[in-house]
Amino acid sequence: MLILSSRMRPTEQFEGYAFVGTDYVHGPAGMAAYRARTGRTVGPGEDGCYVVARRAGRLFGRRFEVGTDASGLGRLFLYRSGDEWALGSSYSGLVEHLRAEGMTLTPRLGRLRPFALRQTLTMQLSTFQTPFDEIRLLPVGTVAVIRGGVLVLERAPELEPLEYEAALQQYLDVWRGRTRALLADPRVTFTADLSGGVDSRTVFAFLLESGLFRTDSDRFWLHSGVNQKEDLAVAKGIAEAHGLTVNGPKPPSRTLISGSRAYRHWRENSLGVYTPVYMSSTFQNPFEVHAHGGGGGTIKQYYRHAEPLRLLEPLEGKMPAADFALWQEEMATTQEQLKQIAPGVVPSIQHYLEFRNRFHFGHIPKARPLFMPLNSKYAIRALTALPQDVRRRFYFDVMESLVPGLKDVDYDSARKAPTAQELESLVVLPASDRLAAGTAYGDDTVEAADPDDPLSAGFQRWLQDIDRAAARPEVRRFIMGRAMARTDRTVEALRALGKPFHSHSGHSVALSHLLMVDFTLGD
Repeated sequence: MLILSSRMRPTEQFEGYAFVGTDYVHGPAGMAAYRARTGRTVGPGEDGCYVVARRAGRLFGRRFEVGTDASGLGRLFLYRSGDEWALGSSYSGLVEHLRAEGMTLTPRLGRLRPFALRQTLTMQLSTFQTPFDEIRLLPVGTVAVIRGGVLVLERAPELEPLEYEAALQQYLDVWRGRTRALLADPRVTFTADLSGGVDSRTVFAFLLESGLFRTDSDRFWLHSGVNQKEDLAVAKGIAEAHGLTVNGPKPPSRTLISGSRAYRHWRENSLGVYTPVYMSSTFQNPFEVHAHGGGGGTIKQYYRHAEPLRLLEPLEGKMPAADFALWQEEMATTQEQLKQIAPGVVPSIQHYLEFRNRFHFGHIPKARPLFMPLNSKYAIRALTALPQDVRRRFYFDVMESLVPGLKDVDYDSARKAPTAQELESLVVLPASDRLAAGTAYGDDTVEAADPDDPLSAGFQRWLQDIDRAAARPEVRRFIMGRAMARTDRTVEALRALGKPFHSHSGHSVALSHLLMVDFTLGD
């Protein structure tokens, strides 16, 4: 967890993993090996999920910069009060640090009201403002530059725009090289998801095209949800056509952790900013990688309205009027920021990128490296070269370029299949003559860390905090009346169940909200 402040001397740090060109760099050990071999360090704005603090400029000494990956899956929260500032990669960790240092914090509990609603919009922060006046989430692509103890904000460098075919070619070549860097490395075990949809199939095309992903090896596992019958049937058909097995013997997890670490991981990454509840039993083995279709929401307009402010309209009346007015005001401010950040992008699409994409697809890679070709600056560059209403063709151009015919196999819904227009405008590009596999850099000595029963033990820690929060009079006064009575019943149901509810259920959201209120109030 990265913490820097005006009271500290900045130190170089790297947490998470990055894809730089076709190379894969994981953690401090990977960064050191990458630097020793290439003479370079990983800067802000590459693919992956990371936060980096480094000296940059001539001889790495002229400025100190702090930033994240290109998609902002690694997050930065900025505290400002007068001349004092602090940065943290964890919201709860930053708040705890500021409290320990006795620094000014001004909570506005009304900002917690939206989190009590079980809506896609409200399962994570919906504005850059956090519950504390002094703390904000920094937008994707923001770099904090520190000189002489003074912090200023800049934008990370972006890829130069290209015509669609050139951008698609570079996207394909870069991710082909990254695929080979991981699959050809004997240290890597690799899990891939395959459903009946488009996103996972597009990612899976990179694995198929490489010729290296084989389920008869104990290094590789192909997964499809057994409860989604349509998905499973499609996945089995695709796999069998390519000599692969779905849901075969699963490689054992290589980096189990203790329950206390599982619970701490949830607090560091979700408390106060994301209401679904995920307790992870593993933690960051550099060579235990999961291929995932996350990022597909960047291709389409996920929300109904173009302007985020309009998304609040159906929610009026679901909280006190003053709290709703505050939310409206801060959403309007956020909406204007989104227009300034990406003037050519539909504001609600940019909102999805800044909030839903970062938190919903950013929690798993905090525990396990994800291979996500759709959550990539190279994908975004290719997509922005297309008009918004035809961007879905990107999926089929990628599939047909990698594995001809894969796009034509049935989907779990007929509406997901390519349209006649998409087939007519299909762009098929061969592999570049310059294609080369990258190198994986990471600590291959990482092993299990005091495993007990992390999910069960983590749950018990979570339940203890829930019981304590539910007993606090000030927490109960804020949640109020029927809502608090429902929360009490949820706590009783949780205790009777003896394990967490489904991560996205209304029960989980209510319990997360309870803990948010407790955390914001402090001791």
